Amino acid sequence: MSDTPQPKSSKTSAPLRKLPFTHGIEIENFITDRRGDILEDGKELVAVWDQMFNGALKFFKSLTASSSNIPEYIREKIRGVTRKDVNRHGKVIRYVQIRYQVNGKIVPINVFGPDPNISQITWLLELVTPPCEYIEELNWWVKILYIAASRSITKGYHIQPLGFNPFQEEYRAGVTCGEHHHLGTFRTETEKKAAYNMIRAYIPHIIAFTSTSPFVDSKPTGRIILKKGSDGRTLILAPDCIRSYRLKENTGQLGPNIPEYLPHVDRYFSQQKFSRHVRKEIPDDRYVDVSPFTAYDTIECRFMDTQFDQGIRNTIIVLLQALALKGVKYVRQNKELPKIRGNTLFEHRKRAIDFGMFAKFQGDPSIESTGGVFAKYYNHNPEDGGPPGKIYESLRALILWLRPEFQEIGVREIDVLPLLIMLWGTARIAPPISATTFMFLLYEENRQNISKVIDKLALNNGYPANNFAKILGRPEKSFKDVFGTKVAKPVKTLDQSKSSLARKLQQDSRLRRKKAREKELKRRKEKIAREAKARREALKRKRELEQKRLKRLQLLEKAKKPPPKPSSRARSSRSTTSRRTRSSSSATKVRASTRKKRTSSIITPAKSSSKRPVPKKRKPTSRSSKKPRTKKATTAPKPKPASTSSSKSKSRSRSSSRKKKKIVVEYKGRKYRASKRIRLKDIKKKRGWPNAVKAAIAKRRGFKRYDFGIKSKKEKQSKASKKSSKKKVITEKALSSMKGRKPRPAAQSYASTASNTSSRSTILPKRKGAKTPTAAKRSLQSTSRQVIPKKVRSVKRSTPLATVTKTEALEPFMHPEKVRNISVRNLPSKIEFETIVPFVKIQWKKSILQSMKSLPVVVVAEVIPLSNKKKSKIIFQESHEIERKALFKSCYLPIPINLEQVYGKILIKFSVKDVKGKEILASDYKTLYRKKISSKNKHQIKKLTIPRNQAGKSKINATIKLAQQNVRGRLTLLALSQRGGVKLYEKKRRFKRRTSSMKIPVVIPLSICSSPWYLLAIFKAKGVTTTAVTKTSPPLSKIVAIALSGRPPLKPTVDKDYQTELTPKIKFNARCNLERIKIYQIIDNKKIKLLKKYRLKTRVKKGEQFTLESFEWESPSMRKGPLGLFGSYKQRRVRFHCEIFDKVGVINDTLIGFIQTPNITIK
Repeated sequence: MSDTPQPKSSKTSAPLRKLPFTHGIEIENFITDRRGDILEDGKELVAVWDQMFNGALKFFKSLTASSSNIPEYIREKIRGVTRKDVNRHGKVIRYVQIRYQVNGKIVPINVFGPDPNISQITWLLELVTPPCEYIEELNWWVKILYIAASRSITKGYHIQPLGFNPFQEEYRAGVTCGEHHHLGTFRTETEKKAAYNMIRAYIPHIIAFTSTSPFVDSKPTGRIILKKGSDGRTLILAPDCIRSYRLKENTGQLGPNIPEYLPHVDRYFSQQKFSRHVRKEIPDDRYVDVSPFTAYDTIECRFMDTQFDQGIRNTIIVLLQALALKGVKYVRQNKELPKIRGNTLFEHRKRAIDFGMFAKFQGDPSIESTGGVFAKYYNHNPEDGGPPGKIYESLRALILWLRPEFQEIGVREIDVLPLLIMLWGTARIAPPISATTFMFLLYEENRQNISKVIDKLALNNGYPANNFAKILGRPEKSFKDVFGTKVAKPVKTLDQSKSSLARKLQQDSRLRRKKAREKELKRRKEKIAREAKARREALKRKRELEQKRLKRLQLLEKAKKPPPKPSSRARSSRSTTSRRTRSSSSATKVRASTRKKRTSSIITPAKSSSKRPVPKKRKPTSRSSKKPRTKKATTAPKPKPASTSSSKSKSRSRSSSRKKKKIVVEYKGRKYRASKRIRLKDIKKKRGWPNAVKAAIAKRRGFKRYDFGIKSKKEKQSKASKKSSKKKVITEKALSSMKGRKPRPAAQSYASTASNTSSRSTILPKRKGAKTPTAAKRSLQSTSRQVIPKKVRSVKRSTPLATVTKTEALEPFMHPEKVRNISVRNLPSKIEFETIVPFVKIQWKKSILQSMKSLPVVVVAEVIPLSNKKKSKIIFQESHEIERKALFKSCYLPIPINLEQVYGKILIKFSVKDVKGKEILASDYKTLYRKKISSKNKHQIKKLTIPRNQAGKSKINATIKLAQQNVRGRLTLLALSQRGGVKLYEKKRRFKRRTSSMKIPVVIPLSICSSPWYLLAIFKAKGVTTTAVTKTSPPLSKIVAIALSGRPPLKPTVDKDYQTELTPKIKFNARCNLERIKIYQIIDNKKIKLLKKYRLKTRVKKGEQFTLESFEWESPSMRKGPLGLFGSYKQRRVRFHCEIFDKVGVINDTLIGFIQTPNITIK
């Protein structure tokens, strides 16, 4: 091969070293900003690409000039430099194309441009060398391509030659960088397949030392250990770290990720059979680790990460050429290359990805008897003849085996210097070392600062330097020392069976997968159990809070009730002991007398009970809480008569029977249980029980009055007339305490209390001047005091504003057709400041509201002081015009409330009323407590202003008056609107003066200022908080201008088969943090179709204009119904609509305007 005279390099007089096969490289690179983050699809990326491409095109055109300093043999091969535009996935991609002469043929090569597999997230810079015949030629092209990119890129942006960007938090499809090596000009197809088989056998070895993607989210995936050995050298260990995150996650364009892996190809193996084996269609079958069937008639190797060091890249070039040459020699010598099993390679590949050079390697025992010399170096360690153990020991054997090929190619020590350092180490670092472990070393030496690591791996003077060898030093063994190693004879293992390692590896793999599945299943079960427990606890807490709220309301109601009336029966120990000593005959007499007294219209006092103390009203308690009567009887100080023993036994039997015997009523699939001795008033007090259940239990007990709302109207009227004959004494306090309770007749409740106390010989005080009412003439207007009617009418769901009455139930109300849920946000439970701005969050149902352009509502807040009864309620009202965007899911309606001179417990009722429909949409109640603070400790926000009609950048003027000087405080500024709340500013600082004025720059999101919004300032210092609020108006003009330019252009009237390519152009008149953009078409104002969705995470400055990716548009179909069964339309109208989202939410349509985009009529 080297008999013909070779051209000489321009720098040295030494002849060039010709490669056995032509070699070309495709190198993918990241374009990063100043922070090291990749540029995502947007205007910034487009601007950087335009400048870089234009500069690179000029640079490559200058190479063809006679004055350029390039080798003469390369100048002769360059036949022209042009620009080429390619349409891919709806994008016009520009490339720098060079026409290059190889083996007498001129081949067009796109040497500079984006990766053709365009990602939706970013563009990768792909540098492609022409097919080169010499090692020096290939090195020159790699260097010149990087120089062209680094000189043309915008200042402040960088090219990052790594497999995975270290700042990415997770893997995203298409956002990884690799190197694709192409080997070509094989004499026959059989030689190419033999070279493929040889490279295939050593894929795990090359992966182990070429991985450059170990960092995710600015850190490795595990721990790193630097350990000093007995020889004083440092050993770099990373047992938990993944070496190549790109190969582990990117299974779509690599692999294949199947246990059979890549097939061994013989001379009769076709491309169709290859595509079926890798389970991909032609031409996508080349998206594997190595493919022998490409459109360029080359072997393509795609499994290497992009290299940051040119020395490591040279090592890969030399190693691939030597392996291909070794495979070709097998064919020329009529030898057959041993067949390595695919599942064995697949297992070793996984280990190399996870553990790198420390991966366990066991060769392939199936080739032990037939492999010959190949098995000697593949399955054994050449130094001792035993198994290799680790993959780096097998690499040492490979270097010794490829010695003849290295000599034939003319490989020097400088070409494989990084590999010698990796396999035998240096004076400072112990082997094995790889590109990944080198990155781990830099990470630890720079105190785990990933930015410094990237700086160390960056391009040097515009191209990759040999930093690996410069930092680590010279290898322990030179090229001569390595080739001077004597190869030991292979040691035969005791296991002479023909069972392959693949079966053992598969068993280990199945066991690991089984354990992983069990672990994942256990984790999922634990997660489900935790979530269920959290839901149960949340429900329990919610119920406890509801019970506390109800108890608090009951206590408030009882506090407002009048004191209990004097009663003849006391619950003292004396009365209980005397009551228990009564005989059964006297008890029956008392019961009979009480029955007679209940039927009488006027209650008369009993003489025998006038001297007894007045007991408190009994509270209905459960049977389980009552103690046996005998225990109380034993503690009485007086001696008991002989009848007490019988009464003891009777009371025990009664208590036991009470516990065991129950009344059970089943109603609508649910069982209701009650004691057999339950009283009528206890039945009435059962909350949540249906009236039918109460009536059934009352009937079982033998009560005559068991209607509970079931009887006819005549019976109810007669019953009311009978009850009115009883004496009723109702005071103002009793009436006021009954307000706010659930609808229960006040007069009836008091009458039932009076009837219960009459059985205990109660003396009721007679009011002066009161007349005895009769059963016939008694009415609700008989007294001067107002009596609450039997049924308190609550607010109807569609009551006009003019006839709205007070709602007595403290439960939220929601319109059944429009509102799904209501809640109140931004309202703390304890405050000390005056001004609060809560907002009412309303979740809408799918109804007619979605078709409205806007909805005018009024938010009303009724502040009711609970601690101070003298204070009357205060009403606050705020009008809102709800935007159309806020009617789809939910909206927030802020309302400022001033609680000046209101302290203690406060109840606030929030109501949202529809102005047009004149109905209440929703209402809710909230309670809070306001603490009173001395005026000496109060801070004040004297001034809070913001210019009107502002969006984007603005300034807020604030003046704060402190209670004292030299105080450290925190100022927070919140923006509240229909989109919710967002924090504009927050800072802690020390205020030296009592009065401080500030001008605070803020950025107002466009979604917040789409409607009138509130600016809330919260200042806290020395544990005291003060607030201030101001209202401001939205911008008056359009902020965003969108134009859809078409190729061919859009017209007001088009044909039914009209097609065009639309390119959106957007201009912002205010600063905005964009998230995403959606473009729709609306057909006949009915049907909405999404045309294009853009995911943009970028910051737009005021006045900036940028162009988005183009998309195809065709006129909608004119057919009616499926397959045009219902005829066709005569004409259709189409208009375009755009939704723009920032970090807070969607921007309202009032701020977006279409320009140069007509409404289209299709005929």
